[in-house]
Amino acid sequence: MTTVASLAVALGDAFLAAERWQRGGLVESGGRVLGVRRRWLWPLAVAVLAAYPRAPHDRPRELAAFLADLALLTEVVDAARQRGQPIVVRARPVTPTRTVRRPWSTPVLDDLGDLARLLDLTPEQLDWYADRRGMNRRADDHRLHHYRYRWAAGGRLIEAPKSRLRALHRRLLAEVLGPLPGWWSTNGRRCRAPSTTYCARSCTTPPALAWPRRTTPVIRRSPST
Repeated sequence: MTTVASLAVALGDAFLAAERWQRGGLVESGGRVLGVRRRWLWPLAVAVLAAYPRAPHDRPRELAAFLADLALLTEVVDAARQRGQPIVVRARPVTPTRTVRRPWSTPVLDDLGDLARLLDLTPEQLDWYADRRGMNRRADDHRLHHYRYRWAAGGRLIEAPKSRLRALHRRLLAEVLGPLPGWWSTNGRRCRAPSTTYCARSCTTPPALAWPRRTTPVIRRSPST
C-alpha cells in the first residue's frame, strides 16, 4: 500500500525528472508515475512551483518532505484508501542529483565521475582507493593496504595513509573542504587560524561529554573551572 511518504518521494523524483519546470510539465511527469493524470496533480504542481520557482535538483529529499507535509497529498491518499482504491505507483522516473547553488568557490561534484576527474583518476581507481567493502585492509599482502599501521606509546594505533592516498587527501582538503568556512570549534585547528579564538569560546561553554575514538568516555570542563 502506497503511503503519503512513499508517494511524496515518487512524485518528487518525477517532478525533478520533468522536461519543463512548469505546471504542465510537472503534471505530465506526475501522471507517468500514477499511470493517469489525476486532477489533484494540478493544484499540487501549483504548490510546488510557489515554494520552488526553480527546480531543486540538489535537494530531492527536501522536495519529498515538502510534498509529504502538504494537506492535499494526505487527503488524496486517505480518500483513495477509504474508497478501497489505494494509489499505486506505476513508474519511477528519476534524475541524478546535481549542483544548483554554490555559495563558496568549490568545484562542481555532481557524481562520482566528477570526483574522479578532479582527482585525475579513473572510476575504477577511485573505487579502489575508496575500498568500500574493506577488501584491501583485510588482504594478507601489505602492498594492497592503503594505510600503514603502527602502535605508539600508550597503546595508541596510528593509521597513516600511504603516499598516493595521502596526496589525494591533501587535494580534497585544499580544493573541496578548504574553501568551506569552519565551525567555531575547529577554528584553532585550521591553517593560519589563531588558537585563541577557539579557547575564548570554549571558556564560556558548559561541561560536555566527550567520547574519543578507542578510549573510554571522559568529562571535559572549561578552563575557567
